[in-house]
Amino acid sequence: MQFWFANPPTYRQFRPTLVIILVVVTVLSIFLVKFIGLVRSSIFARDLTGMIESLQTASVSIAWLSPNLAQSGIILDSIIQGESYDLTGDDLRVLLETMSNNAILWLLPDTFDWLKPMLKEISQFSDDIYSLLWFTQEQSYLVVLQNTNESRPNWWFFGSFALVRIYQWMPTYIEIMDSYLPDFDRPNTYITGPQWLDNFLPHRQIHFIWANKVWFTYHDWANIKTLYEKTYPWQRIRGVVFLTTDMFDLLLDDFEEQKWEWQFANASIDLIRGESTWWKKEHFLEWSQIYFEKNRTKIFSGLVEHFDTIRKNHRINMYLVDISWPLHGFIRRNNFTTRFESDRMYIWESNISFNKIDNFVEKTVWCFDEAWRDVLTETEKHIFSFDAFTQWTYTCKISYKLNVTEEHFERIERLEALYEITLTSREQHILWASPNRDTRTIIHLPEHALITGISWDIYDHEIFSTPFSSAWMFKTFIPENQWTADIFFSFTLQ
Repeated sequence: MQFWFANPPTYRQFRPTLVIILVVVTVLSIFLVKFIGLVRSSIFARDLTGMIESLQTASVSIAWLSPNLAQSGIILDSIIQGESYDLTGDDLRVLLETMSNNAILWLLPDTFDWLKPMLKEISQFSDDIYSLLWFTQEQSYLVVLQNTNESRPNWWFFGSFALVRIYQWMPTYIEIMDSYLPDFDRPNTYITGPQWLDNFLPHRQIHFIWANKVWFTYHDWANIKTLYEKTYPWQRIRGVVFLTTDMFDLLLDDFEEQKWEWQFANASIDLIRGESTWWKKEHFLEWSQIYFEKNRTKIFSGLVEHFDTIRKNHRINMYLVDISWPLHGFIRRNNFTTRFESDRMYIWESNISFNKIDNFVEKTVWCFDEAWRDVLTETEKHIFSFDAFTQWTYTCKISYKLNVTEEHFERIERLEALYEITLTSREQHILWASPNRDTRTIIHLPEHALITGISWDIYDHEIFSTPFSSAWMFKTFIPENQWTADIFFSFTLQ
């Protein structure tokens, strides 16, 4: 087909139209760039500063582009601000699918590359999530705060925990409690541990405060749920969530100093109040509740910003009941629980000095095969994976160096002056003045491993077996600051 113009148009005739088109395209381009900048800076900024305050505004601004995504942002803003939002199970399913499939997710910076596949996977568990957070009846959870200054076989000692009740995704009740309280209320409540605990747990009686001292796996968290429900039979706990204090170091700039002031007050409370009682944590429980409430927005934005680091390093662990097997698998794959894996080595310490200096211990682990090739890939301070497990003999070295810094000594002196007290030998031992470390270590290897060639800075050691591992327990004593203890051992895979 041919077109014929009696009088072909000239460039001069088309120029006004071209100018108009160029102006419109330019304006639209500028608007689009500004819009993308608004969304990225207000919602997806790398440091997430001001994210919460601008979330609702940004959600409204993208309503014309993606109504469902905008609704998701408004709902999220309601959660953060503590407001209720009527949501059905079908609504939740649609919202999760919208967030996981929406093309606007390409606006996320590279920092959040982990979020895109995770959202797609999470969208499959809408029924579970609805049950856990939006169920037709209130759900109760134990949120356990683990102190990274005191080691335990399942990460860290927990001196406090919170009972949190949730209804239609909103917390309806939060109470932070002393972890010694359940044992004080019912001192004869315990569960009986497995036979292999005979070596270091008399009578195998596991009380509440002992719940994460033995297994190192998700069994510990199940124990906490069971013991709490035995102590308070009218309570039904849907799950247990562990949070480590070094996670909050990552989220809040002032948490390190705040944490040490709390520990100082706990250790020296009898001196501060001028009276000695068994109850040591009244200041901490009150102050921590106020502190976490005040920093709720920062905690949320920090969780989003650093979530991938937190996930990879086991800073959040959980035990949930009545959930689907696919969700169990998701939790396990993403390091939200600890289960024994046959291609890994687990090295867990338990502080038996009853002091708070484990965060100053520099722990290093090396392992070599028979050809002296370094075969260890360190995935965490306690969990180590090998490049390949074969029928080799492996030689490993563990070094513990105690390095309590001058800054820490000065911090404790400042707190003494602040509270106008002088620490006695009891408080000094707990906090700093006699920096020594007595530790029980348990190493778990695949059950077909034969442990041999034990040497150097250990005492009171024993090799034993569990239903899932070949294990070795030993004790190490570091007598003073800047001292290094070295332990060598070999094992053969049969």
